[in-house]
Amino acid sequence: MSRKFAGAIGTYALLFLATLLTLIPVIWMVSTSLKPADQVFTYPVEWLPRSVHWDNYTSALTARPFFLYLANSVLQSLISMVISVVLCSAAGYSFAHFRFWGRDVMFVL
Repeated sequence: MSRKFAGAIGTYALLFLATLLTLIPVIWMVSTSLKPADQVFTYPVEWLPRSVHWDNYTSALTARPFFLYLANSVLQSLISMVISVVLCSAAGYSFAHFRFWGRDVMFVL
């Protein structure tokens, strides 16, 4: 086995481990969302629910005005995105076309 191949195996093993560590909370969140309340805090930990309950999703959508909150979040995101694009475009233009004191330091920041 060549060194290059061994290095690639090591790299992929680390990437697989990082992916697994990143996905564990997501898997736990989905698994917990499908459990009834009495199964959530059981010991020892149950990774898979005994039975799938979709009631948690229906109650999350109907107990509060979920779509109003979603629309509010989308509106806030769009407003902040437009402001960021305008300000960053102006900053990019000034970095590209003007020479000024502290330009390089500000560009790094």
